[in-house]
Amino acid sequence: MHKQLLLLFFFCLFIESSNAQCTITGNQTSYGASAWIGYVYANTNGGNPPSNAFTTTYQGFVNQPEIFDQNLGSGSISGTNLCGTYANNFAVRYKMNKTMPAGTYNFTVGGDDGYRLSIDGGTTYIINNWNDHGYVSSTTSVYLSGNTNFVLEYFETGGDSRVSFNYTVDPCSTAPTSITGNNNICNGFATTLTATGGSANSSTTYQWGTGTVGSNIIAGQTASSITVTPATSTTYWVRRIDSSPCNVTTGAASQLVTVNPNPGDQTSYGSNSWIGYVYAPTNTGNPPSNAFTTNYIGYITQSEMFNLDLVNGSISGPNLCSSYADYFAIRFKMQENLDAGYYTFTVGGDDGYRLSVDGGATFLTNLSDWTGHAYQSKTATVYLSGNTNFVLEYFESGGQSRVSFNYTVCKTSTAPTSISGASTLCTGEGGTTLIATGGILASNSVYQWGTGSTIGSNIITGQTTPDYVINPTVTTTYWTRIIDCSTYTTSGVTKTITVNTGTTAGTLSSTATTICKNTSPNPITIAGNVGSITKWQYANDNAFTSGVTDIASTATTLTSALMGNISTTRYYRAVVQSGSCPIKNTVPISITVPASLTYSNGAWNGTPDATTSVVISDNLILTNDLSVCSCQISNGYTLTVESDKNLIIQTTLTVDTNSNLIVKNNGSIVQAKDNYTNSGNITYIRSTTPIDKFDYTYWSTPVSPQTLYNLSPNTSGDKFYSFNETIDDWKQEDNSITMVKGKGYTIRGPQDYVSPKPLSVFDGTFKGAPNNGIITIGIGKAGNSNLLGNPYPSALDASSFLTANSSLLEGTIYLWTHNTDIALNTPNPGSGTYAYSSDDYASYNLTGGVGTAKAISSTNSGAVNANIPTGKIASGQAFFTTSKAIGTATFNNTMRVGANGITGTNNQFFKFSSNSKTTESKTIEKNRLWLDLYNDQGAFKQTLIGYITDATDDYDDSFDGESFDGNEFVDFYSINEDKILTIQGRALPFKDTDIVPIGYTTVIDGNFSIGIDQVDGDFTTQVVYLEDKLLDITHNLTEKPYDFTTEKGVFNDRFEIKYTNKTLGTDTFTPSNSNFAVYKKGKQIKLDSQTKLIQSVQIFNISGKLIYSQKEINNLKFSTTDLSINNQVVIVKTTLEDKEIITTKVIL
Repeated sequence: MHKQLLLLFFFCLFIESSNAQCTITGNQTSYGASAWIGYVYANTNGGNPPSNAFTTTYQGFVNQPEIFDQNLGSGSISGTNLCGTYANNFAVRYKMNKTMPAGTYNFTVGGDDGYRLSIDGGTTYIINNWNDHGYVSSTTSVYLSGNTNFVLEYFETGGDSRVSFNYTVDPCSTAPTSITGNNNICNGFATTLTATGGSANSSTTYQWGTGTVGSNIIAGQTASSITVTPATSTTYWVRRIDSSPCNVTTGAASQLVTVNPNPGDQTSYGSNSWIGYVYAPTNTGNPPSNAFTTNYIGYITQSEMFNLDLVNGSISGPNLCSSYADYFAIRFKMQENLDAGYYTFTVGGDDGYRLSVDGGATFLTNLSDWTGHAYQSKTATVYLSGNTNFVLEYFESGGQSRVSFNYTVCKTSTAPTSISGASTLCTGEGGTTLIATGGILASNSVYQWGTGSTIGSNIITGQTTPDYVINPTVTTTYWTRIIDCSTYTTSGVTKTITVNTGTTAGTLSSTATTICKNTSPNPITIAGNVGSITKWQYANDNAFTSGVTDIASTATTLTSALMGNISTTRYYRAVVQSGSCPIKNTVPISITVPASLTYSNGAWNGTPDATTSVVISDNLILTNDLSVCSCQISNGYTLTVESDKNLIIQTTLTVDTNSNLIVKNNGSIVQAKDNYTNSGNITYIRSTTPIDKFDYTYWSTPVSPQTLYNLSPNTSGDKFYSFNETIDDWKQEDNSITMVKGKGYTIRGPQDYVSPKPLSVFDGTFKGAPNNGIITIGIGKAGNSNLLGNPYPSALDASSFLTANSSLLEGTIYLWTHNTDIALNTPNPGSGTYAYSSDDYASYNLTGGVGTAKAISSTNSGAVNANIPTGKIASGQAFFTTSKAIGTATFNNTMRVGANGITGTNNQFFKFSSNSKTTESKTIEKNRLWLDLYNDQGAFKQTLIGYITDATDDYDDSFDGESFDGNEFVDFYSINEDKILTIQGRALPFKDTDIVPIGYTTVIDGNFSIGIDQVDGDFTTQVVYLEDKLLDITHNLTEKPYDFTTEKGVFNDRFEIKYTNKTLGTDTFTPSNSNFAVYKKGKQIKLDSQTKLIQSVQIFNISGKLIYSQKEINNLKFSTTDLSINNQVVIVKTTLEDKEIITTKVIL
């Protein structure tokens, strides 16, 4: 302990002695120049911070560079200008003066322990961490500019000792000194300019403009570089702008960018060499989408045939604004005036290429590969001639670049234009030399010959010269052309050498060589001739010495029109010539016109036929048909045509003054040709069936002129009517008017035909010239009715009339049949007022006719109903039609029964005659079913269903006839497309699965029957069923009529015609289920089902009226509770849960 105290004493004495020997330097106020003077103070107290840091003993100073890190660790601070060394409890005040360039300074100060930094000589501190701690550092930023007094203060308490100072500077910008970049560019090109030189603060932005510095500032351009595309030469300037704290706008640098015009015009073609217009850069598409819409950079040139192989180099040249190794395109253009020939081009490229020979409008498919690929080539041959604009397009994507073009040519001849030599040869007269003329033969070319109209077919081997000797035996076509380079052919020419084997006149024929006077002959036809007809001739004699006349026709048939009407025998021949061979005439054919025949003294002076004209010079009654060419009744004699007999005349009828022609009921005058006019008057008699004065008959006149009064003089003057088709209503007519040809009229019976006298036949008498030829009559608007009439003294074929006028008229005619009032004189009158007659319209169309009276044998389904129209409209008969459109209906002689192959009679005048027969043409297939609705009191209506050639299952007015609803009591019809049809035609082939809805209307109730009147075609063997949907009964109509009871009303959903018995029920209502029973219990009806739930029940009286209904029963048993009927038969219709329907008859 004493030794330690002694040592301490000597140590302190040593220190004191040492301090006493050190001279303290430094004035504590001076600043180092751009370096630090650190004034050191020792023996600070232990405060944190020490309160006497810089007021304790000053011990000298130390020096530090501007940037320093004094890390003493646990050592001591020392120095040559410091008295003593100090490890703890000391402080240092560093001072430095420096002129700081303007800028933002980032100062970092660290210390262990406390430190603080001042830039204003110690007045304030921008960094202050003045407490005891381990080594840490602090950073701050401050803007400085100019002379600055830095003071850094530091104290150390104990432990490690470290102090550091560092900074960085972001100086304010200075002006750029220049602008770099391409300052010499082509028009349309961009260049990038960059500001260089000077310095830039971190906050610096750039300002660009054009012209004088500060003007024309380019908005938004704040970077050091700018890309510009000036249209003209332009001076650009740039300067720097610093934000706070610098707030500097520097001076500027300027640069002139000169814009030069691009070389080449992009449109011109090189003459026999290529100009290649270059575009760059293209995009990276394959192919590039902007190959020729990107920057045009100038052009290169290439010879006519070239191979431009750049490998990996760049496209360049004196006329290019730039150079590119990849992503460029070239459009080469060359114009050449080419000799005609086949040019074989080879084009290659790496990458895409394509060749056009029409200025780029189209590119040759076989010389195009417009995709990126390694080098490849294609070859194709094209025929070219004359001025040609070539366009070769090429693009390069990346890698190697190469494009090439070359060709070879085969020049061609021009085609021969004709072949000379004889065009016509006759057999045995030798041949001729054919010579190809016109055209030019090229070198290495030869002629080629062949036969046939197709050039290139049937080549004749060895014929290679322009001339060729021929001697054909038949007419032959020769062709020639030129072959170039053994491959290519010119177009060719043909020449037909007609070889005539000598003229053969041939023979003449006609279907009739004896004809009626004043008519034209039937056509004359030549056959077996060799050669053409040069003309026809006729003469008055067979030797052709008299009256020879040419007919200007070269056809093989001499038509009736060219020959015209002739009145005497005439001879005809054809003049024939085969090519240039001698002319020959045919043997003449005679067309004989017979001499007229006369009937006198009760006999003919010959046998009359359709070719002979006749003169009646005595009274004559026709008991057989008479067919003549023309007929003249002379000298006051009378010709009488008996009933059902026909006077058939080809041309004219002449009735001399005081002579007469009488046609009795059902007799006919038939004329075949339209264009002949009759003279003189006839008397035509038409008889009705028995009528009384209240009966109306529909009339039409077969003669002209004819007044209404003269037809029925005893009819009341106000009972003559026509039908106004314009307003669709009846019009009363003055009986003095002349009846219009083709128009219908209705006339009531004579006043003296009064009941209760027996009904009487009325003979309508017509006097005038018989109507003939084309007759027209106006038609009302669509949907209106027209009352028309047969205008001829013969029957009219309804089918022919309707077909000829199908564009104007619906396809059904309606004939009025009423001939009695409601009366008790019907065949089965019933009682009292329930005796009904058939007031109705019979109907006819292409399907057939529907009558208005029951068949004579109503129980025989095959019986013929005499009251069904046959389609032959009697002379004097009027009929209704329905318009399709306003127009003019036409009658002509082709529609007349007895002429032009139409057969039939003139005896079905409505009223009916009991002996008429139904006659149908066999030219089309007809399978028909006539159905009757009737009762025992005389109510009757008939409907027809037919399966007919050309009919369809849709509505067709030619085959479907709507009901005229003329019956006062009932209407009966089929239904299709909501139309009520008296006649319905349906499509072939007939199918037994077909179903036809049947409806009826009645103003009377009671018992009715539906039965089959008659059938034809397939219906002679086909079973027909009638389904009563109301009573769920299917009845076999073929076996017998179906009887039912009805109320008054319209019933369109009750009946259907079927042809299979798949749903056949029975008329006796036998239940189909043995596990089901229906029986009477008291005045109620009880139902009992053993296995199936009862769903619903309906009860009808015998007339079909629903009198009870119950739904949703859902039980095995059921009984009515409020059925208040008795003493009648009812029908019980039960529906079970599985939809089975059971119909049962019960007597209460």
